[in-house]
This record gives sequence, structure tokens and C-alpha cells, in this order.
Amino acid sequence: MESGRPHADVDIHAIYGAPVEGISGSFTQMLHGYTVEIRTATPTEVRNKIAARPAWAHSWVRAEHLWGDPAVTKALVRFAQQTLDQYRPDPQEAHSTLHWIESARRKVAEAWQVGNEAYTSFLIATNTWELLCGLWLANTSPIPASKLAYLLTPTLPRLPANFAGSYDLLWRGDAASRVQAYIGLSEWVCAELHSR
Repeated sequence: MESGRPHADVDIHAIYGAPVEGISGSFTQMLHGYTVEIRTATPTEVRNKIAARPAWAHSWVRAEHLWGDPAVTKALVRFAQQTLDQYRPDPQEAHSTLHWIESARRKVAEAWQVGNEAYTSFLIATNTWELLCGLWLANTSPIPASKLAYLLTPTLPRLPANFAGSYDLLWRGDAASRVQAYIGLSEWVCAELHSR
């Protein structure tokens, strides 16, 4: 099965009915300029991993069957989708994320106000992942791995007005635009998480 979409690295999951002697774990190699990760597991191991880390379900709902029994792939995709549908954020996680984003927003604003552009940029760079986590929590979904998070965040059903512009500026804007985008998005996320 391959997970991901265009511009993503390739993950291939070899699913065996039972553990196979001498074949286990994963390995990575470059193939035609793409990073290819090959992982082996049984269906039970995959379900256990998704249950323990629901964010992993995001890649499985996009899995494509390549060979073998398609019923196995369909069952794992269905399990992954059910996991995402039933996901409810841990209230402590939401509280911690909210606190982190509020604190980072204050620090960004203060550093920018005193003219410390380098430190402001550092703060935005090191706190943007937590901001994305907050966006996903506001949508009652675990955040997927980095490449999928980057690609799927703009497709979330609940986002602030002019999200596309702010999202682009957050990554590619000049310092002033990045500050404005970060503060605007963080205010929206904090309001959303406070309302829960």
C-alpha cells in the first residue's frame, strides 16, 4: 500500500497475515529521487499502532492497495477512518496547546514590538508546529505527520477567514507578514479552543 499524495515521499506497507521470520520493521532508501520507506507489519500490529497513535490514521485513510488481498487493505482503511471519526482530543492536551499558543503569541508580539526581528522570526519558526496542532484540535482531529499536515491543513473544514493567504504568508512572507499571519491565526485558534 502507498500512502500520501503528489509531492509526498512514498511509504510502502507490506502487510502479512502473520509475522514472517527474518522480515520485520522498516527500512528507507532513495528511489528515483524519492524517499521510500518500506514497513512490514501484520493487520493486528497496524490496528494497534493506529489505536495507540490516532494521527497515524491519516496516512491509512489515503492508502492505496497495490497487491495481495484487497479486503485486508479495505479493513485497515475502514479502521483508520473509524479512528478519525471517533477521535476526541484529550482535554489536558487541548489546555496545554492553548496555553502554549497564548504564551507564544505574547512573546512574538513583545519581540516584534521592541524591534527584535531575528528573535521574533525564531519564535514563529519554533512555535508554528504547536499552532498547527491547535488548528487540528479546533477541528477535533489529531494532526498528521509533517508532510500530510502541510498538505491537509488547508482542507480542514473549520478555518479562519482568509486562511489561505495567512497560511502562505506564515511560510513565505517577509518578517512583518509572518508576524501578522502568526498572530492572526493564533488569535483564531485560541478563541476556538477557549470556546470548547
